[in-house]
Amino acid sequence: MKRGDIKPGDVVRYTPSRDHCREGMAWAIRPRGRQVLVDTYWNVGVDSHVLTDEEIATAEVVFNTNDFHELPRYDRGTPDQWKRYAPKDRETISAQRGLQHRYFVRKGASEDWDTIVANARDYADECAADAEAAVRRGKLALDELERVLAQRQEATGE
Repeated sequence: MKRGDIKPGDVVRYTPSRDHCREGMAWAIRPRGRQVLVDTYWNVGVDSHVLTDEEIATAEVVFNTNDFHELPRYDRGTPDQWKRYAPKDRETISAQRGLQHRYFVRKGASEDWDTIVANARDYADECAADAEAAVRRGKLALDELERVLAQRQEATGE
């Protein structure tokens, strides 16, 4: 990709020239009338790194925000709402090494029942696995209790 290939709203993955405070994801914005790609590590603000020509050469477009609408940024339910859309209809922009996300859904997309059912099935499987792990931990704890009680009996005669 070259600087002239950048379209407003493009979101790209790229290889940063350094790892410190870089997300490896950038968003095309137009501050002061000039089209630039800014790394999303600091979200998109005054401290954001503007990609160099060398970094732009490694960039690949992931999606364009003009084809999507952003879900509410600070609503706790946004990640769950976003997961109700088919994977082909949803995208994210990450910041802070993936600790923060902005959630986008393709314009005109509807919630997808196959995705909703698959998510519910995955959650049920995860809960079942957690329950099995809890039973194993409980058994280990009871075994440890028996061991400690036996040691106490041996040491004290009680």
